[in-house]
Amino acid sequence: MNLQTKSKATFWQSNDIATLIRVATVLLLSLGLLAGLLCATEESETPKQLETGIYSDMHFNQDGGDVIGIEVFLLYSVSGYHVVFQASEGEPCVPVVLKAKVQDSLISFTIPEGVLYEGEFAGWISEGKLHGNITGYSGYASSLNLVLGLSYWQKPL
Repeated sequence: MNLQTKSKATFWQSNDIATLIRVATVLLLSLGLLAGLLCATEESETPKQLETGIYSDMHFNQDGGDVIGIEVFLLYSVSGYHVVFQASEGEPCVPVVLKAKVQDSLISFTIPEGVLYEGEFAGWISEGKLHGNITGYSGYASSLNLVLGLSYWQKPL
């Protein structure tokens, strides 16, 4: 047997097969890890972000001496989008934090019972404005066109 045949023959001996299996296992695990990282990267890519901030039409009504309007503060967190919702028809209501459903530029959230304008909001954000409708549990509908900017509470008196 020549030297080249002898090396091929010894390659397939039991010790070399164990080494081959270890190398193959490491390669397969490495490929699996790489594939997992690529998949995780695709799934965790940040979706198209909506313009977060305060959308408001809240204002002081000089005639009645009341605060009137709605503010929606759109925020992003580790668990997705949320809004802080506050409405006022004379006296401002207590703000509530609500989970928002977002897909592309569309946004929706549920205003719970007991809160002024309780119902379902569905709308979209475009060019610095939040447009949409609140459909109340009692059947009323209210159209919103809120502008991105300062909160009523941030504006000078």
